[in-house]
Amino acid sequence: MVFSYDDGQLRVTLTDDPPRVTVYGTVDLSNVAFFGCLLGTAGRLWAGDLVVDVGGLEFIDVGGLRVLAALALTEHARDRRLVLLRASPYLRHLLTMADWHATPGLELADAPGDPPAPP
Repeated sequence: MVFSYDDGQLRVTLTDDPPRVTVYGTVDLSNVAFFGCLLGTAGRLWAGDLVVDVGGLEFIDVGGLRVLAALALTEHARDRRLVLLRASPYLRHLLTMADWHATPGLELADAPGDPPAPP
C-alpha cells in the first residue's frame, strides 16, 4: 500500500501493485477538495491509465462528479484514461444525467482488463 486516508465518511487507498485508487463511502462538500487533490496526485504518480475502483462509493455529489470529469480530461490530454471500475448504476446514471458519461478520457469497466462498459 502506498497511502490510505479515512475521515469517517470517505476512505481512499492508493496501491502500487497494481496501481489503483480504491474509494469507499461518501464524496461531498466536506471532502471533495481532498478527493480531487488525491486523485490528481495519483494521476501524476503513475504511468499509464489511472484506475479508480469506485465499487465502494455510496454517494457522490456534483462536485465529486466534476472532479472525475476534469480528471478524465486531464488524463485524456496525457494520452491516458481515467478508468472507473465497478461503477454503480447510481454513479452511471449521474454521469449520464450530467452528460459527462462521454467525457474524453473517461471509461467505465466492470473489472480490471474488461472492455469499457456502456454508461
